[in-house]
Amino acid sequence: MVCVVFIKLLDWQLTNANTQQTLLQSAIKNQEDAVTQSQKVQDGVKKLASDLVEAAQTDDTAKQIAAKYIRANGSPAPAASPSGK
Repeated sequence: MVCVVFIKLLDWQLTNANTQQTLLQSAIKNQEDAVTQSQKVQDGVKKLASDLVEAAQTDDTAKQIAAKYIRANGSPAPAASPSGK
């Protein structure tokens, strides 16, 4: 009788361990996908900022936008307040 209880307990623990492993692998995969997507977005923003700086060389509107959102060293300027001040 004790042996049967022990085997059932061991089976339950193995089932739980397998479930946890599956969930962990799924979470890791989701994080990898999120990092990849984030990198693509970041690359797109860098390209957009680069194109804006290039356009600002000849376009006054682009120059105003670049001055508002991009610092001289290329890092983003602080976000504009909702009131536009």
